[in-house]
Parts: sequence; structure tokens; C-alpha cells
Amino acid sequence: MNLNIRQEVARDYAAVRGVTQRAFEGLAVSDQTEHRLVNRLRRSPYFVPELSLVAEVDGQIVGHILFTKVNIEKEGTPVKTLTLAPVSVLPAYQRKGIGGKLIEEGHRIARSLGYDLIVLVGHEDYYPPLRLRTRFPLRSYLKPRSTRCQLYGAFPE
Repeated sequence: MNLNIRQEVARDYAAVRGVTQRAFEGLAVSDQTEHRLVNRLRRSPYFVPELSLVAEVDGQIVGHILFTKVNIEKEGTPVKTLTLAPVSVLPAYQRKGIGGKLIEEGHRIARSLGYDLIVLVGHEDYYPPLRLRTRFPLRSYLKPRSTRCQLYGAFPE
């Protein structure tokens, strides 16, 4: 498998929409609107173009990940933070490490841009194998649709 991860560009939007829709199709933890979330985040002031990444296999977009800025403070001091949502991989390419590679590349770029922390709400079965750790206690006011979702503060060790 010839995997290439690169920054998303405008001509990728339709393919990313399809990947995102298919990745979450039929999942109990999804409301099937993740593709709309991606579009809203792209138009927001929190969008970081360098951190909207696609994964290609033999020239076909099979995955996408998006990191956006979020405001978090620790003891009153701002922490340069991103949130990760969503990560999408076409069903035929899931469980092949593509989502993990997108996350790793996003973390590498985030560090190079000076971010200190990445937070995400994710399914408990997916993220623990990626060795994400809480760097300081986080309180979540989010109410995930599934009780099997967890809040992570991350840069893998």
C-alpha cells in the first residue's frame, strides 16, 4: 500500500465529504453529520489549514483528519491547544493504521507550530492503543452521545 499524507486543498473537499460520510455510516456513536462539522470548522476562525490532512492510497483519498484551535487555560494561563475531530477513514481501509498515521503526522505538525496540547472526545476502543495521555486534569462539559466516549488530553509519549 502506497500511503501519502498531505495537507488538504480545496479541490479535495468533495472527496473528503464522501470519506467522512462513509466512515461514520451506521455507527451508533454518530449522528451522521460529521461531514457538516468539517465544513463548519473549515469556515471558522479556529481552522488551521496546515492541520487539515488527507491520506491517499495510490492517489485516492481514503482518510482525513482535522485539528482546530480551542481555548483552554491551566490555572488562568492560556495553553496553546488544538482539538482533533473528526478522523475519518473509508471502511475498506480501516484497521490498517491509516487513522493512527494521520494522528501521528498531525501531532508532528502541531508540535512544529508550537501547540502544547491536543484534546479530543473519542471512542474508548479506538484511542487508547495510540498511547494518548492526559497531561493535566481536564473537566468536560460535553455530553458525548455514547457513554463509551472519553475525553483525552494528548501528545503521545
